Amino acid sequence: MGKGSAIIAFVMAPVLVVALCLFVIFFGSTPANACGVGTGTQIDVDSIAEDAAVGGFTREQIVNAAYIANASTALGLPTAAQTLGIQTAIG
Repeated sequence: MGKGSAIIAFVMAPVLVVALCLFVIFFGSTPANACGVGTGTQIDVDSIAEDAAVGGFTREQIVNAAYIANASTALGLPTAAQTLGIQTAIG
């Protein structure tokens, strides 16, 4: 391997690493919606326990979040819209 080939290899190695990272970022698989309510799923608000509390949220807050999720589902909005609506309501 000559001096010119070594220089080209030295320069191209980081370029290829950056190109591979960009390829994975832009063309990699899409994230799964494993934790979402899902489009078309209605939450039965009456089935929420009277003593429900999750992560410091009261039953009233959980019920309000369920109403927001149900309304966005009825409007045919995606799971991301449900999440954003609930986050906005929480503050």
